[in-house]
Amino acid sequence: MKICIVKLGNMVEGAIEVLTFGRGKEVATEIANIFGYKECGCDKRKAWLNKIVGCSPSPIKLDLDATNSTGEQRTYETDRPQNNHPLRDI
Repeated sequence: MKICIVKLGNMVEGAIEVLTFGRGKEVATEIANIFGYKECGCDKRKAWLNKIVGCSPSPIKLDLDATNSTGEQRTYETDRPQNNHPLRDI
């Protein structure tokens, strides 16, 4: 089992962003379009480089529907732990 110490894909992406003043993916997409490709392959390259050094992509889970596990709408009061502090209502 490989241990992820340095994400090589992220480092290459960062270097490209510095060299192109933050427009690396935009430039690469334009060049890919000129040669007839739909996308530049930047994300695939980044994932491949991270994978060869042992860094698997971690899934990102976003809770966009704002419901809790029982299906009811979440609110500030239901998300925060309830305490019985005497100064809570002041």
